[in-house]
Amino acid sequence: MSLYGQYCPVSKAVEVLGERWTLLVVRELLLGSTRFNELQRGLSKMSPSLLTKRLKELEEANLLYRIKISGQKGYEYHLTPAGKDLMPLVMELARWGMVWVKDSLSQQDGDVEFLLWDIHRNIKKQYLPLKKAVIKFYFAELERFQSWWIIVEGDKVDLCTDKPADESDLYVNTDVITLCKVWLGDIPWKTALNSKQVELLGNRLLANEIHQWLGHSITQALVKDMPGFQLGSNA
Repeated sequence: MSLYGQYCPVSKAVEVLGERWTLLVVRELLLGSTRFNELQRGLSKMSPSLLTKRLKELEEANLLYRIKISGQKGYEYHLTPAGKDLMPLVMELARWGMVWVKDSLSQQDGDVEFLLWDIHRNIKKQYLPLKKAVIKFYFAELERFQSWWIIVEGDKVDLCTDKPADESDLYVNTDVITLCKVWLGDIPWKTALNSKQVELLGNRLLANEIHQWLGHSITQALVKDMPGFQLGSNA
């Protein structure tokens, strides 16, 4: 932990939260991840050893506590009231990022695992026209892990890179950066589909309602009503 030697509350807060990856670990905990492997899915470019270190530091700072998983190895991690109180800060950082730095998105920001993990945990199941759906995402530009599947059955939503037993109901063919931009609201769904930046094959009910059940990132909602920020129709 870096110490600044100042009484200022900002400096004291940065001493706790300013280390690399720390706020992103908090982000994942705020978004509902509780187990180590879930945290890794949302932080795929972070080494397991560094994640372990950051979790320990957050526990020592009284921002989280851990519970032994009964009958299994490992722990569940939960935020304390102090940790939960970071939600407005993280959401405001997200809003600021959407307004001021999102346009700097580049190919190196295309973390496909984080993108699809974020999509899978935000699927709006109430808008799905099928009780069970298998959606395949295909990214031709990737050298590895070109194919990903999101499987929705009842209240359960899974993400995997191994082909499931059931056939896919919908095929989503695109590239990672395009899907990032659609997810963030930079490209409306209608524009992406009409321009063939995103191609949908398979079940027409799923395809026609993708803007409803997949939609956009929760961060897009932070700025969509701001002056100058507009989405196209059927976004």
